[in-house]
Amino acid sequence: MSGPRSMELSEAFQLEKEFELLSSSVKELQSELHENLEQLKVEKARNVSLQSANDMREKLIEELEGKLKIAVSHLEDFSHKNQELSQVNSGCEDQIRELMEIAQKKSTDSQQKASEIQSLKQNAENHESQIETFTGETLQMLKVQQNV
Repeated sequence: MSGPRSMELSEAFQLEKEFELLSSSVKELQSELHENLEQLKVEKARNVSLQSANDMREKLIEELEGKLKIAVSHLEDFSHKNQELSQVNSGCEDQIRELMEIAQKKSTDSQQKASEIQSLKQNAENHESQIETFTGETLQMLKVQQNV
């Protein structure tokens, strides 16, 4: 069998080996393709998860920005009210000072009046004593005149 048939067999055998090599290569490539597809699925799932997390993060940021705007608005309101209260407080302090001055003046006036009243009492007592002395002297003079 050395003729054309043997060549055909040799070629067939060669083709069969090449086919087996190609089959083996195709199987390896299919295996790699399957692994790559699995990796892509995992990566896609991870990307979807990351996108979901990113969406949630953006939503939270928007909510926090809204809350921050409200807080800033409240802070500005409190600042204005604090300024108003500060002005009212300043006015109250001025009124308290004025009332203290009035009270001090009235206290001084009361002390002066009390001093004047004491002085008038003393003068009245002195006058009363003088009148008693004068009345006594007058009575004695009358007695003396009657006796004369």
